[in-house]
Amino acid sequence: MMNSNPTTDQLPVTFHIGSGKISFEEDRIFVDDNVKTWYWLQLVSSTCWVAFGTVYVRNFITGSGDYAALGLGLLVGLPHAVLFVLTLKKSAKKEIALREVRSVRLRGKSWVSVSRYQTS
Repeated sequence: MMNSNPTTDQLPVTFHIGSGKISFEEDRIFVDDNVKTWYWLQLVSSTCWVAFGTVYVRNFITGSGDYAALGLGLLVGLPHAVLFVLTLKKSAKKEIALREVRSVRLRGKSWVSVSRYQTS
């Protein structure tokens, strides 16, 4: 008699997605891609742009009176500060325990979305 629920022997355990791969094991999901590189690149880039905006705002505050510098500093600095905080909230883990996963969605060729339970 055949079981209606597929087992891991019947399902592929590794999927190649774009330039990376995702592997499902018994109690973990492993993701092999270059997200760690992009994560650090985003943090460094945002830090540089926030510093650039801070210098322009500081120049206005110290008495230059140049409203264009203030506007440019705020226009560049604030969005990158928000982007920096949002990047810090992202996870670049290569290994996720299945007990932390609520759902997994594969979109297109190279994008994976994993919804995780909130851990305290």
